[in-house]
Formats: sequence, structure tokens, C-alpha cells
Amino acid sequence: MRFILALAACTGCVYTSVDTDGSWSSLDDPCVPLGPSPRRLVETRFSVMAVPAGGTILYSGGENVSQLDLATGESKIVLRSDAIWQFGVFGNDVVYYETNGDPDNRVSIDLIIDHGARSTSRYERISPRPGSNHAGLLTTPNGIYWMTTPTLDPSSGREEWRWDPQTGSVEPFDMAAATQIRTDAVSLFYADADNRLVVRPQRPGPPTLTFESVPEQPAPLPIGIDGEVLYYAVIRPGDFTHTLIVRGLDREERTLATGRFITAGALDASYVYFTADTDDRAGRRSDLFRVPRTGGPVETYFEGEENSAIYEVIVDRCNVYWQMFTIGGGAIYGREITP
Repeated sequence: MRFILALAACTGCVYTSVDTDGSWSSLDDPCVPLGPSPRRLVETRFSVMAVPAGGTILYSGGENVSQLDLATGESKIVLRSDAIWQFGVFGNDVVYYETNGDPDNRVSIDLIIDHGARSTSRYERISPRPGSNHAGLLTTPNGIYWMTTPTLDPSSGREEWRWDPQTGSVEPFDMAAATQIRTDAVSLFYADADNRLVVRPQRPGPPTLTFESVPEQPAPLPIGIDGEVLYYAVIRPGDFTHTLIVRGLDREERTLATGRFITAGALDASYVYFTADTDDRAGRRSDLFRVPRTGGPVETYFEGEENSAIYEVIVDRCNVYWQMFTIGGGAIYGREITP
């Protein structure tokens, strides 16, 4: 899951409503294998995915949220509004930021849990700072996490929050995350403003581990966490060459792969997936690779198009999903996890 740190100034915030019948399919259904070859699932220039979502994927083209049935290939709009911003999935509910509705100055002003047709009290606004800038939406089975700030500067009045699904309460949850956050069943894994790698529980409590890094170098990029094993990329200043690292909490770093400008990655039970730039005679492109978690040969899992960029890699029990953008547009792709 990503923790996005984009902010915008809030002026003239006005609450708006969402037009939907709440008819999205169950997000708890079994996943649907896509087959061993890469499949182009959805063409969309701007997209945010929320998977796994049963046998579907949820995506946004910038405003509406749609649901694609992976078995039939049919897509339908499930949330329709110019007020929807970044969104995610929590259990069988859709969680999203509500904006002020101004297309020229769109600002995230509140956080909504939408229970759909399964609840008479459908919309639940949970933010303690309505009207503030909202960013960094992250959902896990143990909570919903976000931050608010009154100005464009994230260091000015930045507050971080956690909604507890057991009590329904919202409490401060300070992380100071400066990169994307990766999760497993119980932990959060990220780099902070001092370039330290941090592992901490998803429930309130102190960090369980902090790795010091070289302050003058770019922050390490978290790829994934699985219990006591961490996967991340470090960058060499000057040439944008990344090294993909695996380490246990009490062991030395070990190199799994090297690549140019790694931007995203994910884990399944056996492999680490990561993106990296590739230079050839046709021009620069972004490819998707994978390498065994225990080490071994690096496999090209998907070759991007000329002048392409791949962002966000997500894995469920059946498939790997990714987004590729080119000069002409973008699309969401998927492929069944294969041995």
C-alpha cells in the first residue's frame, strides 16, 4: 500500500455528496487467476488501484471509482462524483477522501467510510480535522491511517491519525513517514525524514526497529516486509543505480538485484517484484522484474513500451497487477502468479 505525501492548500471548502447506488460486488470474494501471460485490463490515463478486492479490481480515472470484474471483463462505475479523491478498501467498504468539489482547486477536506448498500447509516465521516488538507491514505485490516495539515508545507501543523476498527475511535498516530509505507499482517515499514528505515506495529506502540542510514544519500525505498525479513532498494548518488536489498532484523544486508531507477515493488510468497528503467536503442522504458526471495536469477516479467513508466505493483493471492503510463496514455495490467 502507498502512503502518498501530496498536499494542497484549502480555500473555500464546501462539502459535497456522492452519487452512487452502493452496488459494488463483494470485496471478499475469491480472487480470479488471469492466466500466465500479461493482460491489459483497463485503459486509463490516471488511475489508483485498490486490490485485492475479491474477484475484481477497483480503480479511479481521476474522479469516479469503477469496479472491473476479472472473470467477465465487465466494468461499472460504483462511486460517481467530482468530490472523490484518493481511495482505498477496508474490509468490504470503500474509503475515500472527499474534496471541496472545485475542479480548479480540488482539495481533500474529509475522510469517508462508505458502507454501501449494506448499511442504513452509509456514510461515516471519521476525520477529526474536517476542512483541513488530507493526504496519505493507507488501509490495513488493523486500521485506516492518514495525515492532515493546514498548509502546503507538510512540516507546518502536520498531524497523523489512525482509525481503530475495534473501537471506531480516531487517535493521533505519529510516524513521520517520508516514503511509501509497506505492510504485512502486523507491521508498517517505511523510511522517515532522517532516511532511517523504521518498522513499527500497526497498533499503537513504539517502533520495534530503526535502521540508521547515510543522511546525505537519498532515502531507501521500502519494497516489502514479511515478519522479520525486510526488502528495500538503496540508490547510489549520481547515476540513479539502485540495489535491491534483503535483510533480516538481526542479519546483514544481502543484495538480490541491481537496477536503474527502481520505483516500486511488491512481494508474493516466493518472489520480489520490482520495476527498473531499461535503456536500449529504441529509448528508455520501464520494465517489471522478479527475483526469488531467497536469491537467484532475475526474470523479466513484463517489458514496457518505448518511453514508458511503470508505477505501483500490487499482489494478491492469484495475480500481480501494475500500471504503465506512456506519452499516449496509461493502462492497468495483470498476470497470474506463476512458479
